[in-house]
Amino acid sequence: MPLPVALQTRLAKRGILKHLEPEPEEEIIAEDYDDDPVDYEATRIEGLPPSWYKVFDPSCGLPYYWNVETDLVSWLSPHDPNFVVTKSAKKVRNNNADAE
Repeated sequence: MPLPVALQTRLAKRGILKHLEPEPEEEIIAEDYDDDPVDYEATRIEGLPPSWYKVFDPSCGLPYYWNVETDLVSWLSPHDPNFVVTKSAKKVRNNNADAE
């Protein structure tokens, strides 16, 4: 068990303790365990229309926009003049699999 820092300092001043080595600091790593990809702050700041949320796609790390009422999505903001609404790729794949 290491000596308390105050005692180490006093002993070092008296020459009793030859070297004063600070203890290595424990590295603290912050991790995000939140699986919610919705960016509520960006949604609020961008002033999106009702029912629209900015969401991050974990596979590519890019944002897309999701209408929670219609379950439609867009890569562009609803405010963008080139805004196009589509079904999500997952829904299209599921529909194609059901049709086969």
